[in-house]
Amino acid sequence: RHLSSAPIPPLSDPPPPVATWWLEVPQPLPTSTGLNRVNWNIRYDNPPAFNHNYAQVMSAIPHETPYTPEGPLALPGVYTVRLTVGGKSYTQTVTVRNDPRSPASAPDLQAQHTLQMHLYAGAQASWDGWHQVAAVRDAVAQLRKNNPPADVAAAAAKLDSTLALVQGDATPMANFARHQGPPNFAALNGTEPGESIPLESMNGQLRTTDYGDMAPSAQMLSAWRSACTDLRTVEASWKDVTSKSLPAFNALLTKNGLAAVTGPAAPLPAPECGAAPAARR
Repeated sequence: RHLSSAPIPPLSDPPPPVATWWLEVPQPLPTSTGLNRVNWNIRYDNPPAFNHNYAQVMSAIPHETPYTPEGPLALPGVYTVRLTVGGKSYTQTVTVRNDPRSPASAPDLQAQHTLQMHLYAGAQASWDGWHQVAAVRDAVAQLRKNNPPADVAAAAAKLDSTLALVQGDATPMANFARHQGPPNFAALNGTEPGESIPLESMNGQLRTTDYGDMAPSAQMLSAWRSACTDLRTVEASWKDVTSKSLPAFNALLTKNGLAAVTGPAAPLPAPECGAAPAARR
């Protein structure tokens, strides 16, 4: 996990349906001289998400109720804490021990963690993919505003329609049921801000695997494989756009003396849907 003294920007979500008195306001590392205390919640950084909610947090704590989705819990083990300040780094090891009340074995925890990290990576990939498409759509939209020639305007409209299907709508409630349409980046990340992020999304599944210490069930693994397969599909669609549709569009722009639209700087990492942790017996 990365902690910084830089200011933490607030969420851009609509106001949550609970009194702000309950809510946690994440704080950066303190910079005052003297003794300071920082608490690590034993989690990885929160995954990127278009919407967040507090409705699933049953154990509300005044001023400290976190929003979901949260990052995966760290496994028991020895970790190195590195503090960098004034150009110098200082390190110290800390040991994370499992809750003695937990019934889970070490293999159970490892299997659970492996699945969570697959979903964590999927949430990041779908987020990055959405923003890659958004950048191209923004460039196309700017081009359309400048009254291009008729053939360019028609091609731009067609390209934007294709891009919209790949990107998906990240507004609240837009993709509550991923199966109602073709896979897209927004729906796979999860866009529902109400009582739950869609359970079939990467972030929705990440939340459901966090309810207890246990190896994932066969149903959990099946849900992950389904989402992972859909992520492969939408990544393939996006690659097809960037390798075929976008170059063809840029050739038309060049023919008309217009600047080309730049695609993504790097491809998205291909999701690994085959290797999976062992299911709970």
